[in-house]
Amino acid sequence: MIDSSGNDELQKQYQALLDQYAQALDQSSPIPPLPPEVLSPPPEIISPPVSPPSSPLFFKILFYFSLLTFLAVVAAIVYSFSKSQPPSSVSSPTPIPTETKSNPVCELNDKTYQIGESFPAADGCNTCACQPDQLIICTEIACEATPSTKLTPTKTSTGYKKYQNSVYSFSFEYPNTFIVVDELPKNKSQGGPKTSLELKDTNNNYTVSIVVDPAGFGPIFADKMIKLTYSSAKGLYAAETTLASAADVDYLSPEKNTIWYQFDTDKYSNLTIISTAPKVDIKLENILSTLLSTFKFL
Repeated sequence: MIDSSGNDELQKQYQALLDQYAQALDQSSPIPPLPPEVLSPPPEIISPPVSPPSSPLFFKILFYFSLLTFLAVVAAIVYSFSKSQPPSSVSSPTPIPTETKSNPVCELNDKTYQIGESFPAADGCNTCACQPDQLIICTEIACEATPSTKLTPTKTSTGYKKYQNSVYSFSFEYPNTFIVVDELPKNKSQGGPKTSLELKDTNNNYTVSIVVDPAGFGPIFADKMIKLTYSSAKGLYAAETTLASAADVDYLSPEKNTIWYQFDTDKYSNLTIISTAPKVDIKLENILSTLLSTFKFL
């Protein structure tokens, strides 16, 4: 049997050792805490130094020097060549006269005529006209030897027909290519608006209107106005020709050439004749010159 007193003694000794150890622990210095870990900054990325490209100064100087040398050589060659030439071979530029544009005209016997202008021929029985190409074209009808022996186209003349009006007592010859539409008054006392005698050539697009004793009508815008005179020997022929005025040009037809003939007299019937043809056509005026030359007041 174990002695309980001995055990108590052992426990006391053991307890005393524990107390001494605990006391020793309390008297010892505390363990310092570990310092926080310091993070080092990331390493800085440093780009390697880039050396500037070397400027090709030498090559630039060499290029400009070569260019200057080349230009100097060329200038010297040109100078030497010009010095070697004789003075007579140096040609001065010939001045070119400036062409002065003017209105085209036709010239005949020191007289000038405007394009489209008609005038009596030298024989007195034909009519001439100034063409756009500055040529003068004249009609070619037979001229009388004397006034008593004048030859005019008749009903049987080749290519002509005869028209006669007994109311107004006149007659004339016209080419058989024309169709006559007679709407003139059948008597001088007939009232109403004035009507006309029309000659039409449909193949060439010609129209000729003849009004007898016109009572007056609106303005006529014609490319040309021709005043007629009359003699028993020459028939009707141009006495004065006037081109359209600048104020009337804007009103002219761009497609038709219009000519206005006027015959005013106290002895015979007054006539107004208006002809129209294509703009570039000049033949109708010559045809009318021949037709008018056959006019007779009976």
